Parts: sequence; structure tokens; C-alpha cells
Amino acid sequence: MTGRLWPDAGQTLLLRAGLCPGPEAIAAWHEVARDLDLDALDRGAARLLPLVWSNLRRHGVEAEALAPRHRAALEANVRVLGQLGAALGPLHADGIATMLLKGSALLVDGYADPAGRPMADLDVLVPLHRALDAGRALEAHGFVADVRLTPTITRYTHSASFRHPRHPALDLHWHVFEECCRPDDDEPVWAASVPVTVGGVATRVPAPEDQLLHACVHGEKWVRVPGIRWVADAVTLIRLGRIRWARLVEEATRRRFVLRMRAQLAYLRSSFDAPVPAEALAALESAPVSRIERFEDRWSVRDRRRPWALVYWCNHRRSASGGFASAALTFPRYLQAVWRLGSLAAVPGAGLRRVLGRRPPAP
Repeated sequence: MTGRLWPDAGQTLLLRAGLCPGPEAIAAWHEVARDLDLDALDRGAARLLPLVWSNLRRHGVEAEALAPRHRAALEANVRVLGQLGAALGPLHADGIATMLLKGSALLVDGYADPAGRPMADLDVLVPLHRALDAGRALEAHGFVADVRLTPTITRYTHSASFRHPRHPALDLHWHVFEECCRPDDDEPVWAASVPVTVGGVATRVPAPEDQLLHACVHGEKWVRVPGIRWVADAVTLIRLGRIRWARLVEEATRRRFVLRMRAQLAYLRSSFDAPVPAEALAALESAPVSRIERFEDRWSVRDRRRPWALVYWCNHRRSASGGFASAALTFPRYLQAVWRLGSLAAVPGAGLRRVLGRRPPAP
């Protein structure tokens, strides 16, 4: 049940129960509820339960077994968003612009139910040129990073995790995508972002099409916790009716995510009746596909169970300046950064441990 992009049969029923209109949602719930063991669900499916409860209740179905899950998600989300000021305050005091990503952005500018999208931490984007300042500002206020931020880390990676004894964990991003770490990759995201105020705290969220692209691309990876909530996030965003489809196609093409978005949007349209315009699918069908995308697709590189070197090489090749030779020369430095190693000399040993099955830390 782990590590899949497309939901399995049981997960699809849960998604239908959480996303579809009345009769279809109720039928899906009755079918899945017959054999549903809440305690045996994988974490990816368990994250859908508050959404299922909310949708069923709108249609007059009281799924009492799910009520505690909805209540717990609501309390957790309110707690995390209520402490937004503690997380963003140090950054704003230092004049650093911020933007919410992932769950917090979706709750502010997507889901109608504040419990509909469970989250445990905050994802915050800052401008690349202020990433080191942001790390220092957070540490000065008691946050502890999983890695010491250096120019090498911010050059080759996209984020770092911070913990605090009294506040929610925070993932600090200086790039939106791990595959897109060139200096100007996120300038269009900042330019199109929308100002919001949450609990008296002013910040920004990405434009709907950037949120949709992020939800799809981030969800389309092999991970230990099945990332199937990308389906719920994407359908929710599409149904808001605010996607500028021409810009989405433009961004997918610029970032070289055309093949991913073709497959995922077609799936959402056919499986969940998401209102994806035929014109958008046709535009993606005719959009140019880069060689790196074709290579990734041919060798299933985005499936994280594939040889690790291919995964890391493709991510690095996407962002490296210069040609093949330049990317090859900087690849060891990239591995040092993503594996959070103290020195370049530690890379060969870390690679050998990965080959032998004792993997170095992943980002």
C-alpha cells in the first residue's frame, strides 16, 4: 500500500467518499465501510478521513466513527495556524518576505473545512537571497535546524526542517520544488502570489495554478507514506474555478513538468470528474517535452525505488548550470548537500552505504 502515485481500490473509494457529490459519495462510503479497519489504515489513507467525514455530513450521513478523526485534525490545524505568528514573526522582523506552501496555503485559500486537510507542520517559502538570513532569524528565536544552512545547502537543495520545543515544526523553503533550484526558478511564483492575513499575520500564498502544480508534482513521488492526498488537494483547487489554465500550461512547460501534468490532470478528470478544460489537456498534449522529462519517463526515474543515482542525477541535472560535463563535476557537491554531509570527502562512503542498503539521510 506504500509508495504509489495512483490510489488503490480502497483509497479510491475513500477519495470518492470525500470528494464526490451526494449519491456517489454515499455509495462509495457504504462500500468501503464494510471492510474498513480505521486502525489498520496506512497514514496516507488515514489523512483523508476528516475530509470524508465533512463531505458525508454535508450530505446527511453521520459517520460517527470518523468524528474523532475530524475533531483531532481540526484541533491540530487550529493549533498550527494559531502559532503562525511565532513562526513568521522572526522572519518578518528581519524584513524577510514569506509565503505559505502546501497544507497551510490550502487551508487558507482552498479547503472550506478547516479540518479537511490535516497537517502537522508549516511550510514557508522565503526568497532565495534571504534563505541564510531566514535560518539565522529562526535559530535566534529557538528553532533548531536539521542542517546548518550554508551557501552550498541553499545552492543545491530546496528546503530545511526546523524544530522548536513549543511551536509547530517548520519546513523553510527557498525553492518550491526540489527539481527546480536555479536562482530564478521561483520568480514567477512570487510575482503571481496573493497577499493573505491569517490570525492577524500578513503573508502570501501562491496563485491557485502554482498551488495545483505544486500539489501534483509533490504528490507524484515514491514515499513511505502514500501521497494520495495530492488527489484531494488538486480536485479541491480545480473546483474553486480560479485556475488560469494557460498560465498553468506555461509553468508546467517552463519547469519541464509537462508529462507529469498530462497524466495527472487526465486522471483527475476521468476518475473524479474534476473540471479540467479539454483545451488545457490539448495544450499540454501539444506542449514541448524536454529530453530530461523523456528520460525520466522512460526509466521511471520519479519512482523513488529506482536506483538512487538516477533520481539524484536527474534532479541535479535539471538545476545545474552549464552542460553535462559541468553537471557531472558538481554532482558530488550536490550529493553532499542533499545527504546533509559535513564534507565532500564523506560522499563516497555515504554512496557505498546506500548501495549496501544502509542509506544516508535523505532530504
